[in-house]
Amino acid sequence: MSSLSQLVPSDPWLLVSFISVMLALNFTPGPAVFKVASDALGSGLAATQASIAGVFAANFFYAVMAATGVAVLVFSFPGLLLVIKWLGLAYIASMVLGALRGAWRAHRGTLSQRRKRPAWRLFASSFALQVSNPTSLLSFGLMLPVFAGPGEGLALRMLALAVLSLVLEYPAMLFYAGLAAWSARALEGSRFSVAMNLASALLLAVAWVLIALTDFAAPPPAVT
Repeated sequence: MSSLSQLVPSDPWLLVSFISVMLALNFTPGPAVFKVASDALGSGLAATQASIAGVFAANFFYAVMAATGVAVLVFSFPGLLLVIKWLGLAYIASMVLGALRGAWRAHRGTLSQRRKRPAWRLFASSFALQVSNPTSLLSFGLMLPVFAGPGEGLALRMLALAVLSLVLEYPAMLFYAGLAAWSARALEGSRFSVAMNLASALLLAVAWVLIALTDFAAPPPAVT
């Protein structure tokens, strides 16, 4: 029972506050939401589950880094963080260009319809985007230690809160992905491929700008 009690903060208001903050953040569109919506436009809601899983894998990766104290070490090398960030941005830019090329080819009549990407590519691209997003590292590196509260078993509570954050994030991701997939069905027609590629390019471009404008702040508190 003592080990189970370490999974939740000793102060219940910390848990309530964490849930409130996460719900507010999750339903505020960010780079991951725009990426998932872009995938839903072209691949549909079912296939986009792989894209959502890629976002969650990156988030949990950063949560593990925070819980083990690796995040503190990573923050000591801002140059490394910038390299990760701009490598991710370069990858997103390539996806934007790919979507624009698809729109042009569809307009010229050389592309009959937009080909759906395989699940592994949706997963990998979403993972790459979220790993390159400074907000993800900052959120888990700074927020988890605070809301986990003091006391023995801090790392375990941080991981438990990370899992809870994914559970809370899924409905928001599902909502935006479903909205995009519904929009894609509503726009089906002779200009479907052009519209979908342009919409995807726009969503990915917004994600690129949001990540590019986000900077790394101070390192997270140490995990004891």
